[in-house]
Amino acid sequence: VQLPPAQVSPPGNLMSEWYLRYQPLRYGAVDPLLGGEASLEELCTAASLLGMQVIADCVFNHGAVVASKAEWEAAQSDAKLLEELKCRLDRAFAPELSREDFQWPWVCLEGGRWDDPEYTYEGWGCGEWSELRFCEHVVQVHIDHLQRLLRCGVRGFRLDAAKHMRPAHVKRYVDFLHREGAFVYAEVLSMDRSVHAQYEALGDGLQAVRSTDYILAKQLRDACRSPSHSSESPPLLARLAAISNGALGPQAVRFVRSHDTALNGGPAICGIDWSSAEDAKLAWAYLLAAPEGSVLLYEEDAAVPIVQRAVAFRRALAQQAALLSTDCKQAGDGVGNLEFDLGALPPSYDPVMLLVRQSDHGSGRGAPLGLVMFSFNPQQQQAQESQKSRKSSRSPSRWWQIVSASAAPPLPPLPWDLGDGARLNEVLGGQLQGDGSWRPRLAPGGVAEQSPPEPVRFFLIDAPRGDRTCTSQSLVLHYRSGWSTPHLHFGVQGKWTATPGWPLRRAPEPPGVASGSTGSWWAGQVPLAKGQGPIEFVLNDGGSCWDQPPGGGNYEADSPGDYILERGCLRRVEPQH
Repeated sequence: VQLPPAQVSPPGNLMSEWYLRYQPLRYGAVDPLLGGEASLEELCTAASLLGMQVIADCVFNHGAVVASKAEWEAAQSDAKLLEELKCRLDRAFAPELSREDFQWPWVCLEGGRWDDPEYTYEGWGCGEWSELRFCEHVVQVHIDHLQRLLRCGVRGFRLDAAKHMRPAHVKRYVDFLHREGAFVYAEVLSMDRSVHAQYEALGDGLQAVRSTDYILAKQLRDACRSPSHSSESPPLLARLAAISNGALGPQAVRFVRSHDTALNGGPAICGIDWSSAEDAKLAWAYLLAAPEGSVLLYEEDAAVPIVQRAVAFRRALAQQAALLSTDCKQAGDGVGNLEFDLGALPPSYDPVMLLVRQSDHGSGRGAPLGLVMFSFNPQQQQAQESQKSRKSSRSPSRWWQIVSASAAPPLPPLPWDLGDGARLNEVLGGQLQGDGSWRPRLAPGGVAEQSPPEPVRFFLIDAPRGDRTCTSQSLVLHYRSGWSTPHLHFGVQGKWTATPGWPLRRAPEPPGVASGSTGSWWAGQVPLAKGQGPIEFVLNDGGSCWDQPPGGGNYEADSPGDYILERGCLRRVEPQH
């Protein structure tokens, strides 16, 4: 659980004037308006008993606002006014800090300067943030604040506005916290991967510094907001698959909405413009279902029922994986990480399915643990809402009605082969037991009856012991190209995608290829029904340039599997055992 900044700040309403918490006045105490140190200790103790970590938000880039931009601007040509404003700094921050601890000369940080290296580190945000100077006195005040929080039981830390502090300066705080064994992540509000990389590199190899993945948040917003019913838009499956590896990698701090994007009164930050928690619920469900990264869940959004089920599913998966790891160790087998595949059945590619499995060291096989079904189709959702309002007695599809008093129902058709005997248990939530442990709350009989069905459903997979492997029914294409936006245009059983096709995602170099050629590696995945094939395809740059076989026509793959296409040569990658 992440807390607002704990230092003393100007008083105000935390809901309507939330930004005041990000205007420090004194670091030498936990703000009595928040309950003080005793309340923080009590909270940390209670969280620890529930297996939760408390994360403190730390604002070390700047102090409270003591004058408006207009006043600071006028003071640049009025020595008397400048002295008056500096006296305000002395009075506001005494006895810990004085005017000598702030950045001079005053420079207004706004517009294009937010990301300009000439200004981003020393500029006064919006012309009014009281920008702190990096000096030993200021650093020691901040370290004392961190020690106070550690004594209260805090073990996680967010470094606010890290992008506006030089990486070498942030490293002083990171090194101290890592020596204390604390979790650290940096708020880096940027869409530039290279900016994030500077802060992620501050870890020591054993302990990472994670960064806030605003890039992924924007990609999720775009993927889930695109018109799925449009013939010119690739289906949701293709849009999600293009970002399935995340923007900053699986270790980043991920989110759909944050307090910055939700509460900011100006233009949408980085284009992340969800209108409400309800508006963002399906993106949250996807982000939480994918077992990667640290997910930062915004408090208001955590109250949405679908989001609560997604959290319970994620937690249940962790328990399933831990039990399986124990079994593997006892049997002397290796233990892989959790990974996921996206899939859907042609030709509609709706609903989208997400399969979570414990990997078998990159073999493409592994124990299936969970399944999520998403139906993001706007027309379908509108029809469902209309059905609700009319209180129609018409039943949904038969599969969703299955309820068995004795056993979970069999799996529906999937683009994966999970082996015989695999069954479903739908996750409806979670509950604490009398001994303090947590267990998922599952639907009686395996699958809950819903009319109409929810847009997202979460299931644990119960597979027989000794047969806990799954194989994909997808075609995975690895493609080297110099294009910036390559697309895969394909056809299955005579039905083709709308041009330009599905976007590919950047991918690492596949094994067994010659190094040194120009271009980057891209990848795309096309789920197929069992026994379905062949698949024909061509590639393009998203526009008018096409890549076809040297003799013309289409490339063709006769069965699911991994393929490499390079310089007009298509070959299948045989699985390694």
